[in-house]
Order: sequence, then C-alpha cells, then structure tokens
Amino acid sequence: MAIKRRRSKFLVMLAAGVVAVLAFGLWFVVLRDDAPPPAALAHRTIEPAAEASARDLGGTWTVAPGPDVWAGYRITEHVGVVDNVAVARTGHVTGELTVRGTHISEVTAEVAMDTLVSKDTELPGVGHRADAMRTKGLETDRYPNASFTLAKPIDLGKLPNAGTAIEARAVGTLDLHGVERQVTIPIEARWNGGKVIDVTGSLQVRLADFGIDPPDPKVVTVAGTGTLELQLTFTRR
Repeated sequence: MAIKRRRSKFLVMLAAGVVAVLAFGLWFVVLRDDAPPPAALAHRTIEPAAEASARDLGGTWTVAPGPDVWAGYRITEHVGVVDNVAVARTGHVTGELTVRGTHISEVTAEVAMDTLVSKDTELPGVGHRADAMRTKGLETDRYPNASFTLAKPIDLGKLPNAGTAIEARAVGTLDLHGVERQVTIPIEARWNGGKVIDVTGSLQVRLADFGIDPPDPKVVTVAGTGTLELQLTFTRR
C-alpha cells in the first residue's frame, strides 16, 4: 500500500509538473505580449542654447539613419481566442524637414515598406509575416514604398526652447498601398539645442481606406484598423 501511495504521489507531482511546463510554454509562445513600446522621443543630451541661437533652426534638416530611426505599423491579430499585437518596423526611412521663421514649411518622408521586419514574437501559424505581406495585405512587392508630404505649413507660434517637446498636427498626403489620402498626423518634436531634431508620430489607419485586404482568415484575422508609427531624427543638411 505504501508503494502504491508513493507511486500515486509521484504521478500527481509529475502531472503537475507537466501542466506547469505546458502553461509556461503557452504563455511564452502565445499569450505574452512582447510587442515593443510605441514611438517616443529619443533620450538625448540637451545642449545649452542662447535665445539668439534659436534662429539657427531655420533651414533644411535631413533624416539621419540610426538605431532610433524607424517607421512601421502595429495592428492586432486574432488567432482563435488569442490576440497578439503585431509590430513591424524598418530603419530604411528618408526625409527632409524645412523650418522657415516660426513655421515648419515642408516635410517629406519615404519608407521602404519591403524592408519591414517583425518586432514581436509571431503567433504559431503566423510565422514569416513580412514574407506574407509581399503578396498579401500591404503587397510590398507591388507597392514597395509609402510616403508622406506636408500639405500646409505647421505654425509653431514661436521657436521652441532647447529640450522642450512640442506637439503639433501635420496635415498632408499619405501615399500607402498605391492610394493617396489626406491625413492629419499628431506629432511630437524636440530640438536638442544643437544639430538634432527628434520627431515622433502615429496615425490610426483603416485598412479599407487604402484598399488593403486582410490576410486569409483561415489562419489569422487582423483588426480593420492599425497604427502607422514613426520615430525620426533630423540633422542639419
């Protein structure tokens, strides 16, 4: 009897251990949300600037490649009862920003959509998302680039102080998936007092507005609205 009790106890402990391992595996592979945080202004040393030097903001600034520079999207995927925030980004972004007086008079940005890379752990059955997007959804083989062009100047009111983040709304034309639409992108920007202007922005986008068909629902479905995100650093040209 004692042997049977020990065997029974061992089997219960073994079963509990298996359940714990399976639960951890389910959480690690499926349930955990490891999507990177949204765009935010980069941490940067602020250089002291005299009032008169703020006039040096005038002119054209160019996107400078680096680890803090990227553009991409985030959207919710549904696989059965499991939701996952899918995030894809690329550092292949070019663009310019022109300041005249107290206005941002011009902004252009272009993103190489065919270089997007997933930044979250893809759900089982959703692997190779970027490859799938080459011929479905964003169809990056057919539409390899997306772009934004400012349609009207952004009035800053006054030149910002070094290190002070400002908020604005950029009205312009978004060219995505071969469709052009006027959009208003809420942005945040900060001048470091020297040769760097950091800019972030995000925009809610309805897929249908740009003729984007969701992926095949046999495996995964996605929300009808996603978020375009950008985190850019501009330096003096």
